[in-house]
Amino acid sequence: MLMERERMVRSPVTTLLSAIIFLVAAFTFWGAYGTYRGETRKMESLQVRGNLMARHQQRFEQQQQVIDNLDGFVAETARLGLDPGNWETYDVQIQEVVSFSEMKRIVNQCVNTTAYYFKPESLEAKKKVRNPKKILTRPADTLAEEELPDTDEGDILLNLRGTFVVKHK
Repeated sequence: MLMERERMVRSPVTTLLSAIIFLVAAFTFWGAYGTYRGETRKMESLQVRGNLMARHQQRFEQQQQVIDNLDGFVAETARLGLDPGNWETYDVQIQEVVSFSEMKRIVNQCVNTTAYYFKPESLEAKKKVRNPKKILTRPADTLAEEELPDTDEGDILLNLRGTFVVKHK
């Protein structure tokens, strides 16, 4: 009976001891699981940040490539003398009656070359009309010289505005 009694005493102690060990193990497991979940979240966050950093790095490299291309462009423009300090601008505004030959000469001067560039803003040319009834009702031999069309005196109302950009020599 002593043995039985000893066994009975041991049994609750063993059970109590087993229960305490189980609780400690469960507490430790729960703490480790919480740590695992926290570290997993940190890892996911770090992966997202790593991907963002990789994209930022790629965009930075693309922007650096554009800047390098622009630096090359600026160097090439300087080599060609396209520095704004090497050019002078002149505003042009012509509003007058000119002959056809003068208009042709003026318009031919508005071309672009390596030494200058014309930036047009507006060009308007209107045929100057004198009293048409007077011209049509009189015979040609009786018309005065100033009444005849297409004379060198001025047949066209020219309105030209723009800017000449001229390179310093």
